[in-house]
Amino acid sequence: MQGADDIPIAPRWRRLQGLLPGVTGLTRDATLALGLMSLTQALALIMQVILARALGAAEFGAFSFAIAFLGICLIFAKCGLDTALVRLVAASQAGQDTHQLHAAVRFTSRFAPLAGGLVGCIAGALMIGSGDSSVSPLVIGLAA
Repeated sequence: MQGADDIPIAPRWRRLQGLLPGVTGLTRDATLALGLMSLTQALALIMQVILARALGAAEFGAFSFAIAFLGICLIFAKCGLDTALVRLVAASQAGQDTHQLHAAVRFTSRFAPLAGGLVGCIAGALMIGSGDSSVSPLVIGLAA
């Protein structure tokens, strides 16, 4: 059975791990993940403030609606594949059959873009078909 440090990971992640020389294992990985998620959320907050100033109240409201609508659409676009892949990767690392993992990754790499594109087209058609004058922020929200 492989240890956590034996699993091949991206070279960028290895460089990030080098930023915490005294910390090892799960603590190091959790600290890096927390830092990256915090950075992502801070950038999203800054972008929201910039968009609110640039768009104005009505257009930012339409943009916010589009982002909320996109969150609902993502539930259907993901089709539970993210949860299934987490389970299959864990089972694969535990030494069980890797054939299912490889098949799932192949299926996901073909199915996910199709499902996401279909849901995006349907959502875009619903937004544009509404006849509302604030379509541009909605399309920007869908593109995000």
